[in-house]
Amino acid sequence: MSAEDAEAWAAPRDDLMVLEEVAPDGTLRDAEGAWEHWNRSVTIRPTHDDDRVELTERVDFTPAIPVFGPAFALLIASSLRKGPLRHGKVPWWSPPARMDTESIAALTSACLIGMCAGFLSTVVTRVLTFAADDFGVATAGPQSAALAVIRSGVVLTLIVLALADRQGRRRLALASLWVAAGACVLTAFSPGLGAFTGAQVLTRNLSGAAVLLANVLVAEEVPSRVRAYSVGLQSMSFALGAGVVLLLLPLADLGLWGWRLVCGGAVLLVPLVVAVARHLPESKRFERTHDRPDSVTAERFSMRRLWILVALGLAINVFAAPASQLQADYLRTDRGYSALWVTLFIVATNTPAGLGVVLGGRWGDSWGRKPVAAIGMVGFAGTAVMFMVSGAPMWFASLASAVVGGLSVATIGVYGPEMFPTARRGFANGLLSAAALAGGLVGLLVAGQLADAWGYGPAFALLAIGPLVAAVIVVMLLPETAGVSLEELNRDDRSPRPSPKRPG
Repeated sequence: MSAEDAEAWAAPRDDLMVLEEVAPDGTLRDAEGAWEHWNRSVTIRPTHDDDRVELTERVDFTPAIPVFGPAFALLIASSLRKGPLRHGKVPWWSPPARMDTESIAALTSACLIGMCAGFLSTVVTRVLTFAADDFGVATAGPQSAALAVIRSGVVLTLIVLALADRQGRRRLALASLWVAAGACVLTAFSPGLGAFTGAQVLTRNLSGAAVLLANVLVAEEVPSRVRAYSVGLQSMSFALGAGVVLLLLPLADLGLWGWRLVCGGAVLLVPLVVAVARHLPESKRFERTHDRPDSVTAERFSMRRLWILVALGLAINVFAAPASQLQADYLRTDRGYSALWVTLFIVATNTPAGLGVVLGGRWGDSWGRKPVAAIGMVGFAGTAVMFMVSGAPMWFASLASAVVGGLSVATIGVYGPEMFPTARRGFANGLLSAAALAGGLVGLLVAGQLADAWGYGPAFALLAIGPLVAAVIVVMLLPETAGVSLEELNRDDRSPRPSPKRPG
């Protein structure tokens, strides 16, 4: 190694990973970064070649990453062998800005909440048909009514989110998660469809409240250049939790009672909820607002922003909900797929969407929300092509639209927490959740009627206008928020605590 390169290697690091300072013993310790312990020593020795030197580096570190720390230690060690990170170079696994221990704890806990909520929110759609058979319900009408009642429980979500603006994100998120998991376990003991529906009203809507509060808390805690990245990770965690339901679903074939084992699988979430209780911090922005009671009445959110985001949610979900929930029926009735082939199709073409979600979060923080979100929405509209073709083109259309559409998940999802002040952030996001649900209900009703009258292809070609309208809304009506602090976006958030300068 050249002497110049060795000097650069030995200098205190100031990059995405760590900000170092010189310790009294001459080694380098962490001044900023997500570390429980960091100590680096570098020794440079001359060689027989005057232009070359021998460098020996030793790094002792313990990442302050709850639960997943051991897994990330291997990735961190691999990056250390490559030397200090050059400006603009970001490892594929790393957030695009340096984080501290509190923001890492918040993000990790939010991902655990996402896994729990993914399981709890998905279980009803997977087991309802099996439960109906067990209860002796032979027609689809009672099942549709049960789903409608469960969805109408979004009012409960809205109440919890409004309370969180006064009582705290952490307290309400934890309470909602515990009650939702308990209600899911109780679902396994339901004597009839009515009790099943009541238990799932709590399960689905309180888990939804928990994950929305986690989104809000993380947006308030992480650096501005990491907000979209964080939403992407939480979305992936939610999908992972939903996948656990699929893994347990074969238990439903053990007998009429088998679906009860799937619901009882919620006991597997208890260690995750305990971990959340240990590591989830309260939002410092909420604490500052809570310490100033007058701000609760002084801070008002922009109605213009609210209506723009409501329109955005309606435009997206009027297409997204039917495209997701009617996909299996289309494959079974129009393409003659068996249950096994339906499952294989959905898994094979939708799982790679995770790549788009991760890249969308990274690019949304680095390049800007608006261009990435717009590209994602246009790609998502391409899902309509899947309903117009068959064979290999159908598989490719579903795969491509899932990956490209995934780019918009984090870049659009982050707008909800970003666009409203701290004292109103929970309530505003509850309203947006209700709007998304309303859009989904309208989309399902319209898609069902149009599919019966015109067929799936023309029906979804018309509904695909929704994501295209959403792309226009993002580009024309929403501000670019990448790298902008929440205080700059919301002028009513007063007296922010100074934070250390972070790269990026």
